[in-house]
Amino acid sequence: MTIKRDALSYNLKISVDHGYLLIKALDFYSRIFMGQLGEIEYLVRMEELHPVEGHKPDLEKVKSLCDELKAEIFGMPQNMSWGIRNTQVGVDAQRAYEIQQILRHRLAHDLYPLKPGQWGGVIYDTPMGITGNPMPELQKLDAPI
Repeated sequence: MTIKRDALSYNLKISVDHGYLLIKALDFYSRIFMGQLGEIEYLVRMEELHPVEGHKPDLEKVKSLCDELKAEIFGMPQNMSWGIRNTQVGVDAQRAYEIQQILRHRLAHDLYPLKPGQWGGVIYDTPMGITGNPMPELQKLDAPI
């Protein structure tokens, strides 16, 4: 017997650190599908990717390779990318962005609450759906995991 996918839902208990990691991972995933392969060069430049000992990546070469890869895969010049709502991006990347919005919104409000009338930036904006499916729900637990 097969159960319909829309008949199931799950809860996932995560820490704040897990939440921030998921935000970064989902952001990276959706940006790659938007054609923003420069995100790879950014990770190299910020030393978030760790090469073997003694190897120092040539940042100009990495940038050039990312630009070449982008042109080959997407047919885009280096200064072009799709917006997250573009159908070329694909529904998986859009779902990733929806989850990212939910997480960053919840963490922003829980960790850095705004005072009345204060503006805090996009992380405080109400998450907007893209896919037409119900948005994921996220609830703060009463106690840490």
